[in-house]
Amino acid sequence: MQVRSSCAATRASAAAKPTPAPQQQQAVAPPPPPAPDPNLFTTCGAADRQGVRTCYEVPPSGLACRKLLQQGGERMWSQDMATCDSTDVLQQRNAYFANLKAPSPRQEFGADAGRKQDALAKLSPQCRARLNGLLQGADSGDKEKAYTAYGGLRAQCDAEMKALASAAEVDLPERIPSSRARTAMDKAMSGDPDRMAQATADHGYDAPYDMGEVIDFGLSLINLLSGFAGVYAPMPGGAAASYSGGNFHRRVYGQGAPYTPAPRYEPSTITGTKK
Repeated sequence: MQVRSSCAATRASAAAKPTPAPQQQQAVAPPPPPAPDPNLFTTCGAADRQGVRTCYEVPPSGLACRKLLQQGGERMWSQDMATCDSTDVLQQRNAYFANLKAPSPRQEFGADAGRKQDALAKLSPQCRARLNGLLQGADSGDKEKAYTAYGGLRAQCDAEMKALASAAEVDLPERIPSSRARTAMDKAMSGDPDRMAQATADHGYDAPYDMGEVIDFGLSLINLLSGFAGVYAPMPGGAAASYSGGNFHRRVYGQGAPYTPAPRYEPSTITGTKK
């Protein structure tokens, strides 16, 4: 009886233990799709009744392309074509890459405003006074005042003015050497660099600025620095109110090309004009 009772108890204990559940396999996430190639323009048409779509992959330039047939996201067929059979796809490619190269809109009151404010903050009180004298002279039509102020800025505040011009994205008017000075520098350029440096030192510093460029520069700064604290505010009816650019070359954003004055023309007794 004791043996039977022991066996019965063992069977009851085994039946009471829970059966372990089968381990569930963790689902494996599918690999992410490959990133699109930034050097290819890809376009696909609508699917037909069988769900097949005609697609094209086109490089940034040229007439070549790759024509594809896709179904359910899978590539069924492809063919490289030296001359793409769809001019419409090539036109779409041209528009796509042209849009990628388009410059971003300038932000006058964002990062640009911060750069201008930083450049203005670095001006000493004397330099700021000369700057306001330039702006006031240009706005009021007092050319001598504007010219004198600009000469003082370039003589005493040159580094600060270059930083301000860079922040405002305008070019500083430079001195225009006389014909005699240009001849001396041309001769020096054909020889050794030391003669070129000496010619520049002898004839470049006292060369005049172009009055028109100085006035246009001042009017441009009035428009570009309007609203900043401590900067001359244009008067009603002044030249800045109707200024639309004049003859001054404003730098195109992102190019950074140095300013080159326009050729100066003088009357000639033979042809009527000469440089």
